[in-house]
Amino acid sequence: MEVETLLHGVRDYRFAKDVFISFNQEVLQCSGINVQEWLRNVSDSFCSNEFAFTLMVCWRLWGNQNDVVHNNNHSSAEGITKSASEILVAFVEMNR
Repeated sequence: MEVETLLHGVRDYRFAKDVFISFNQEVLQCSGINVQEWLRNVSDSFCSNEFAFTLMVCWRLWGNQNDVVHNNNHSSAEGITKSASEILVAFVEMNR
């Protein structure tokens, strides 16, 4: 049985890959043996807006997985990216 790591939860499982492919599959090309190294490589590879969006997508993937496990609610890749975008826009607006 494979141990689920944080990196697996936000990058390596099939649904996460589908989400990243839907908006920027280059994120998947960033290497890392753990989530900190992977995020450092993503940060070094993309502009701040792309990195912020990637972080928000990771947060939504984590929340989605919790929703699947605890409530049996499944989101689409489009739903994850749309909610990540909406939350990021609201966050930016609130912090101007």
